[in-house]
Amino acid sequence: MDYIRPFDPATGLPSVDAAWTNGDPGTGTEGSIPPAEFYHAVLSELCHVIDYYLGDGSWQSGQNGADNTQIRQAIQAASAQFTMTLAVDGELQIPGGWIMKWGTLVSVAQNQTAHSIVFPTAFPNACFGVYPTLHGVVVGGSIAPLLISMDRFGAQVAGDHDTGTRTGDILWTAIGW
Repeated sequence: MDYIRPFDPATGLPSVDAAWTNGDPGTGTEGSIPPAEFYHAVLSELCHVIDYYLGDGSWQSGQNGADNTQIRQAIQAASAQFTMTLAVDGELQIPGGWIMKWGTLVSVAQNQTAHSIVFPTAFPNACFGVYPTLHGVVVGGSIAPLLISMDRFGAQVAGDHDTGTRTGDILWTAIGW
């Protein structure tokens, strides 16, 4: 959709420099005059959204002149394509197949011991990456979270601490499809 410029009241032509303005009868300032292409562009865009989400995608397949709630319905239909489990261990499915999962391993040893993450549901095709982060660890020495291995079902991670037997949480995020 292009930016449609208002008509210049003096010339009746679209103005390159004019901004959309309100009129002011007290000063004799005329308000912007929207050109027909403005209405056409906006309505066309809205109708395409309605047809895509409430119809079969072809022109006028979802439009109903008696229903003034169709944009709301189309937005609801579009947002329904995203599925999300909001919890400490959760998941977001994005249209097109991308999936993001997250969770926490609670009070695990941060001493290079491998800990298993088992995804609540496996990625249908592949897991591209698991990103562990340490949380709640008393710092003293070098700490770096490690990803040991991963597949579509889960991962092995460790909190690598050069000394001691500290404990803490490992927060993780995984991305796949």
